[in-house]
Amino acid sequence: MIKFLPGDVLLGIFDFCRMDEISTSSHIMEGGLPWKWHRLAHVCRTWREIILASSRYLNLELLCTHRTPVRTTLGYLLALPIIIYFPGWFTKSDEGNFIAVLRHPDRVRIVELGVDRSLAGMMTTVMQEPFPALTRLRLESKENKFMPVIPDVFLGGCAPKLQEIYLVGVPFPAAPTLLLSSHEVTDVELHDIPDSGYISPEAIAASLAVSPRLKCLTLGFRWEPSYHDRTHTPITRVVLPALTSFYFAGFFEYLEDFVAQIDTPLLDYLGIKYFDSLDLDEDVDYEIPQLCKFIDRSDKLKLSWSRRMNLHVQPHVLAIQLLHGGQSSLRLAIQDAKISQVFGQFSAIISNVDHLVITTVYTEYLGIGDYIRWLRVLRPFIAVKALSVHDELSHHVALALNEVTVERATEVLPALELLCLQNLPAASVEKFIAARRSAGLPVIFVNKEKEFQARLELNVSTVYFLLQCIDPTQRISTIAIRTRLYPLTQKKTNV
Repeated sequence: MIKFLPGDVLLGIFDFCRMDEISTSSHIMEGGLPWKWHRLAHVCRTWREIILASSRYLNLELLCTHRTPVRTTLGYLLALPIIIYFPGWFTKSDEGNFIAVLRHPDRVRIVELGVDRSLAGMMTTVMQEPFPALTRLRLESKENKFMPVIPDVFLGGCAPKLQEIYLVGVPFPAAPTLLLSSHEVTDVELHDIPDSGYISPEAIAASLAVSPRLKCLTLGFRWEPSYHDRTHTPITRVVLPALTSFYFAGFFEYLEDFVAQIDTPLLDYLGIKYFDSLDLDEDVDYEIPQLCKFIDRSDKLKLSWSRRMNLHVQPHVLAIQLLHGGQSSLRLAIQDAKISQVFGQFSAIISNVDHLVITTVYTEYLGIGDYIRWLRVLRPFIAVKALSVHDELSHHVALALNEVTVERATEVLPALELLCLQNLPAASVEKFIAARRSAGLPVIFVNKEKEFQARLELNVSTVYFLLQCIDPTQRISTIAIRTRLYPLTQKKTNV
C-alpha cells in the first residue's frame, strides 16, 4: 500500500523520520553528524528521487568518516554539504576519502579531526583554500609531543560562515586572522594552547571585536614558563555584547592584560584557573586590579551572585565557587598558598557571603588540606553565618579554630552562628566554642549534614513567621526567604 502514497505524504514521513532520529541521537542534536537519510534512499527509486529532490528541506548532508565510501559517491550524488568527521585516530585507509572531499572546499560544512603529527602536516598542505561554507572547525591533538604549527594560509585565512572553532593542543597562532573573517562566530574554545601557538591578548581581543554574536569564549594555555609581553591599559575597550560564558586557564598577567581590553555586559559565568608559580618564583604577587575592574563592569555577572560560596580543596589548589539558581556563576582556582592574596582583592565579593561550604573530592589523597593556613583563609569571611566542612577536612579546620582566643573572636568569622564539622565531636572545637561564648558570640555546633540543613530550614521558618507577624498582608514565600538568606539549602550542584 505504501507505494500508492502521494509524494508529499512520503516527504512528510521522511521528515518525521529525520526529526525522530535527531531527537534520539546526541551527535545529531549537537550538530555533529548528519541523519542517516541514505537508508531510506536505498529502498527504491521513487523514494530516492523524492529525497534527493528535497535535499534542502530534509537537510541532506554527506558524511566523510571511517569506512564511508564517500569518494565513490561524490561523482553521482548532488552537491550536498560535506561533514568531515574523524574524532579518533586517522588511519592510512582514510586518506583517500579525506583528500577527495577536500577537492570540494565550497561544500565542506564541518571539520572535526583528531590530529596527529602526520595528519597535521597533510592537513596544512591540502587545506590552503578558503572554505566559504565551513560552520564548525574542531581540531584536537592526539599526541603529547610537539605538534607542527598551523600556518596562516590554513583555510586561506578565510571562513566567513564559521560559527564554532574548537582547538585542543593545536598550535594555531594565526587563529585571530581567521576570526577576523568570521562575523558569525558564537563559540571560540582554544584549549591547551602550546607556546608555539601563543596568541597575544591584543590579537585575540581585536579579532573578537568583529564577533557580535560570540556567546562562549575559552582561552586555555599549556603550562609553560613564559608570558611573552605585558601591555598598557587601552584607552578604549572592545565590547562583546552577546558573551555569556568566559573560561581562562593560564598566568594571571595574561588575564589582566586581556580583561583590561574587553567589556561583557551579559556575562553570567566566569571561570578562572591560575597557573601556579611553584617552579618559577615563590614570591610572585597576584595583583589583579584589572580583573576586579572587569568584574565590577560586568553587571549581569554581579547580579547572578548568591550569598553562598563553595570552597573546593584540591592537591595544592583551592577553588572558590559562587552559585546562582543551582548553577555556577564564578569559579576561580589558584595555588593554595596564594588564595589569601586573591581574597584580599575580592573583598566586595567575600564580604557578602553568609554561607560557606568547604569540601573536597580527593578523599583518598594523603595529606589533603595539611598545608593550608586555615585562619588566613577564613578571616576575610566577615559575614558568614553558617559554615559546613567536609569530614575529610573537619580536623584541619577544628585545629585552626581552636587557636582563636577571646580577644581574637571578632577577627575570625565574627558573624558565625552555625558550625558543622562533619563526624567530629563537639569536644574537637571546645576551646573555640568557649572563646566565642566568652566574647558574647555563641555558636551552635553540629556534626551531621542532615542536622545542619534542618537548622537552616528552622531559621527560614522563623524569619517567615516573624515577617508575617509584622505584616500579615505581606506575600512572601519561605522559598524566597531561603534563596535570600540560606541559599545553602537549595539543590546541590556537582562541579
